[in-house]
Amino acid sequence: MWAWLERLLPRERSNLYRPRQRQIYHYWNGQKVIAADPMILYKRIMDVGPELDAVIRIAASQSKEAPRAYHDMLVLVRGIFDLQALAEGGLTETEAAGLLDHFMLYTSELKKNGSPPATSSTSSAPTPSSESGDAASATRPTSDSGSTANACSTGGPGPSPTASVLPSA
Repeated sequence: MWAWLERLLPRERSNLYRPRQRQIYHYWNGQKVIAADPMILYKRIMDVGPELDAVIRIAASQSKEAPRAYHDMLVLVRGIFDLQALAEGGLTETEAAGLLDHFMLYTSELKKNGSPPATSSTSSAPTPSSESGDAASATRPTSDSGSTANACSTGGPGPSPTASVLPSA
């Protein structure tokens, strides 16, 4: 009878790893939702971290170099997430900067809690209908100075995660 019960009941096998909650980051690239390993994205950020940190600081400043630094920041962000510009079917500049902010918030929450934030990253992904800039957009527009201090709508008000969490060292 015990042998029969053992065959019916599922057993945890010691040679099979089953993560209880897969921590896969999802984001909208302008055409579809992309599922990405957050460690791969984080490594891409670390590869350009010092440069990204520098251009973000300059872009947020009143420097005459701010517009060029903002452009350079967008090039780096688009490379990290493999994004196209809006004209090529991808994301707007604001959405690309917001994606970096959102990802940094996501990784910060993973580090703090060991689990993703309460708001799913897929729920904040803009849909094709929200690309026109309606209230459902996941990001806010940047200021005229080229600031990247935009925040996503997944949490309460607070500083941009990019400014405080960017891995520059």
